[in-house]
Amino acid sequence: MFFGNKTVVEKCQLFMHLLKMQKMRPMLSKLKIRVNKKLERNAIIVKNLFSALNSIGKDSKEKDNRAARRVITTSLVSHHLRKGRYMRQTCIDLNLNRTTLRRALSRREKIDDPLQNETWAFGGRLPRFDKKLSDDVKEEITQFWHSSSQVSPNAKNVSKLRIGIRDCTPHLKHYLEVSQTMFFKQFRESHPSLHISQRSFESLKPFYCVPLKI
Repeated sequence: MFFGNKTVVEKCQLFMHLLKMQKMRPMLSKLKIRVNKKLERNAIIVKNLFSALNSIGKDSKEKDNRAARRVITTSLVSHHLRKGRYMRQTCIDLNLNRTTLRRALSRREKIDDPLQNETWAFGGRLPRFDKKLSDDVKEEITQFWHSSSQVSPNAKNVSKLRIGIRDCTPHLKHYLEVSQTMFFKQFRESHPSLHISQRSFESLKPFYCVPLKI
């Protein structure tokens, strides 16, 4: 009589609520009904992601919030999402626009593709047009770092520069016997015609030049 006036959907909802009740657990074991706990965990994960995206907001113009939103959406998607045709349901569950999810999917495909190393390229601030250093000056400064530092006698002391996914450039470590400020003064004394700041000089330091630790 209680289920007589209910629709099929309402009956299923009531039945699901009854299965989740703690008093029904002994009955479930007798009826040999197993509740999939993985679905409950997945639902909790989806709720957490939904609350995280809502706390960040869609219209936030702060760089940190936008970067966090991109990281979350990029980690959510993969090529399996497109193959399984789950794009629409994911948009509904997380309240996301389909265009946003497609952009995140394109970023994820670039990260997963080892041939597209431009994804790992360094993105930094562009120098001022009147303060750019010529390639010859950069090469001379880099060569000074390389030649004036002490090469490690141990072949195991190697620094690696990551240029892509599972792709690194190894090089023997070069130790600086003095501080970087003193090293810069030595460069100014040996190259008095070059006018360069210490910060620009240190920005051209090779990755394998490290301070000497005693």
